[in-house]
Amino acid sequence: MTIYHRKTDPKVVGGKTLKKNNWAHSVSRAFLGPNDIFVERRNPGNGYKHVVSRRQVTAFLSLLPDWGEISRGFRGVILAEGGQGCDGWHNSGTVALCAWEQDLWISVREPYHTEHVAVFEMLGVESQCQGDEWLLKYSPQQATAFALMHVLLHELGHHHDRMTTQRQASASRGEAYAERYANEYAVTIWERYQDEFEW
Repeated sequence: MTIYHRKTDPKVVGGKTLKKNNWAHSVSRAFLGPNDIFVERRNPGNGYKHVVSRRQVTAFLSLLPDWGEISRGFRGVILAEGGQGCDGWHNSGTVALCAWEQDLWISVREPYHTEHVAVFEMLGVESQCQGDEWLLKYSPQQATAFALMHVLLHELGHHHDRMTTQRQASASRGEAYAERYANEYAVTIWERYQDEFEW
C-alpha cells in the first residue's frame, strides 16, 4: 500500500484554511466524465521526469468507450515520483503513473521484455539484447504511449478487478488479470489513440 502526502500548503481565504484536495464525491459518479477526474502531478524527483501531462491523461481517459463502468469508485490519477521500482500502482480507486529516468533508454530483465514484447512491437520501440537484459530505446512519443496505452490501462485493470468483485475490497485476480485487461483494451483503442495523439 502506498501512502501519499500533500507537498504544498493549502490556501487561506477569509481566515479559513481550504482543503488542498477534496476527494469527497459530492456529485454522483454517474455524472462525472473524464474531464472531472482529479489528476495530481507530483515532483518527479532528481534524475526523473514525467512522460505524460495532466492534459494527456484526461485526453486519454476520454478515449475509453466504457467510461461509465471504469469510473465507478474511481478517485483519480497521480503522476507520482520516480524511483519506486515500478511503472505505476493502484490503491483503492486511485492509480498512479511513476516518473521515468531522464534518459528514456531503459534496461529491463528478460521476463519483463517477454511479457511486454507485443506492446513494444505495437509502439515500434527498438530493443537490444544485452546478455540477460534488454535495452529499450524509447523516443519521448513512445514513452508517453507506453505510459498511457499500457501502464495506465494496467492500473485501471486492477481498479476494474476490485470493482467487479463482490465486496469491492481488493483486486484479488492480480497481475495476470490487469495485464490481460491492458493488452485487450489497447487493441480496442489503438486507432483512437493514434488520431488523438497525432501518432
